[in-house]
Amino acid sequence: METGGILIGRYSPWLDRAIVTEATPPPRDSEYEPATFFRGIAGLTKLLERRWRSRSFYVGEWHFHPFASARPSPRDLAQMRAFAADPRYRCSRPILIVLGGDPESDWTMEVRVVGTAVIRLTESRSSDGIAIRQAKPLERTSP
Repeated sequence: METGGILIGRYSPWLDRAIVTEATPPPRDSEYEPATFFRGIAGLTKLLERRWRSRSFYVGEWHFHPFASARPSPRDLAQMRAFAADPRYRCSRPILIVLGGDPESDWTMEVRVVGTAVIRLTESRSSDGIAIRQAKPLERTSP
């Protein structure tokens, strides 16, 4: 079954990057299907109010495509654009992290920053861990 949740974090002092500090489990009113996930909202308002007091904010969404590609679907991207345009989210450039593949062995991750344009980010490994960078300079994926 697909699953997902929200991403909570903060922004750098220069507002040039988001630091994700928490990926929540799915809210209890979420709906699961083999190839679809509808994230619920139960408990999110109170959780985000608590996080706001400690200067952490909604920064995006994550979800998992079991035994499938990590590539976001058109529906995934359309939903993120709706979140970006909705002033209640207070997040004009939300992050979308999609994991795909076999959760027990071989999985991949795609990260996108969604706004008026979608920027695909890729994984970069170093001795310090995993960093995310823009795929290629000026490369933007179409919606």
